[in-house]
Amino acid sequence: MRILLVGASGFIGGHLLHALTLAGHAVCATSRSGQGAALPGVEWLRLDLRDLDAFEWPEALDLLINATGLLSTDADALRALQDQASCALLRAAAARGMRLLQLSALGAGEQEDVPFLASKAVADRCALQLGVPALVLRPSLVLGEGGASSAWLQRLSPWPLIPLLDTGARLQPLHVDDLCAAVLALLRQWPAENAVVPLVGPQALTQGELIDRLRVAQGWPA
Repeated sequence: MRILLVGASGFIGGHLLHALTLAGHAVCATSRSGQGAALPGVEWLRLDLRDLDAFEWPEALDLLINATGLLSTDADALRALQDQASCALLRAAAARGMRLLQLSALGAGEQEDVPFLASKAVADRCALQLGVPALVLRPSLVLGEGGASSAWLQRLSPWPLIPLLDTGARLQPLHVDDLCAAVLALLRQWPAENAVVPLVGPQALTQGELIDRLRVAQGWPA
């Protein structure tokens, strides 16, 4: 399959890039600089989503994977990238007859007062309404090498006393390798109907339990 991977220089996008190439897919990967990891079968392209009209679309693409995202609380910036720019990208890909795989977040569409989730939800709805095969993946907290959440938790874990945001809330964190495996499985057997696919890890943990596990993994007492 010939895939356009947008956001290939980010945390999830970078892991997906390696997984897709190892699986034998031809990938046109984008970044704002047009540069990235040199991998077999990968062509890097410059794409600034704020200037989509300047993008030179490659020929014969089968699938768009939109892995763009912005970790921010700036509602205007989130709306510009994750809503407006992502919707424009999805529409342009659909006009070229491409399948769509939109990377979203668990809770999108349920918490309109959270700008990150609200902006993701707009692009999710857009992807599903364009008349082409489309899937929306909504992973929970994604952990793995290079991830901002992983780095934050690892920095906290050695502290003798750790301030917890919510001692009762339970998460089902997902390793980025499992997310990549889910994407590859969907590419092998694409569902017959457009769908939203929640992706969560196997265990529900409180923030304290998650940090305890990281402490043990790093050689600290739980």
